[in-house]
Amino acid sequence: MGKKSISQSWTLIKIYQGRQFELSDLFTLFIPGLCAIFGSFCYGVYLYLYAYQKYGPVASKSWSQLWFILSMIATIIFLTLLFYRLLIARRYAAVYEEGLELNLKKSQIAIWKDISGVTAISFRPYFFWLQLPPIQSGTIYYRNGETIQIQDNILNAADLLTQIKAKVYPILIQTFENDFRSGKKLSFGPIILDKQHIFLTNSGSAQTQEYSWQEIKQINLHSGNLMIEFLNFPNESIPAAEIPNIEIMLQIIKSEISA
Repeated sequence: MGKKSISQSWTLIKIYQGRQFELSDLFTLFIPGLCAIFGSFCYGVYLYLYAYQKYGPVASKSWSQLWFILSMIATIIFLTLLFYRLLIARRYAAVYEEGLELNLKKSQIAIWKDISGVTAISFRPYFFWLQLPPIQSGTIYYRNGETIQIQDNILNAADLLTQIKAKVYPILIQTFENDFRSGKKLSFGPIILDKQHIFLTNSGSAQTQEYSWQEIKQINLHSGNLMIEFLNFPNESIPAAEIPNIEIMLQIIKSEISA
């Protein structure tokens, strides 16, 4: 059975479309692009006719050539951006009871058990002193080692990632808890846990530091970072976006270790 027929036989929950064309695109893409194209071209024509009448064909070509080239470059840039926006508008993510279908850079279908982790982060960018709307992004980790980025060009990406977590976490948490209780180490990206220790990997140097749970004062989330406070060591801050299944990790720390 092909991928398409598989998804068609599933029970659809919700489809999340890529960012469609909006009024803002008129001012950020179409008007600037068309003004650059036709403005350069028309000014080139004006220079060509003016120079031709005053100084002849050699001067007209020399004076206008640069503006015709600029118009051609503007056309190429405009068409490239327009094609990119069309690709984004065609993207989608479909959440089913049985699994997930993504049509981003390529089309993929996976049952929920194929997914081994999810990260999600929201941040508010600034343009000089102006605070822009929040941007939501995340990463889906597959058991075969592949990762897929969910960017803010999917409409309502925050809700999409929440839906994915709601399907994946109940499957994962039972396995994590059983492995932890049996003495196995649990991996959460740059963090590894076992009953006695927490291991932190520095992404810049790839060095791993080992700490016993008795050396840790508290662990919490703050401003998009996991903050680890030690009793006798400098505190550590790890971006939450780098930690897959961070909610499961915190639940295990709270229920299995703090207890």
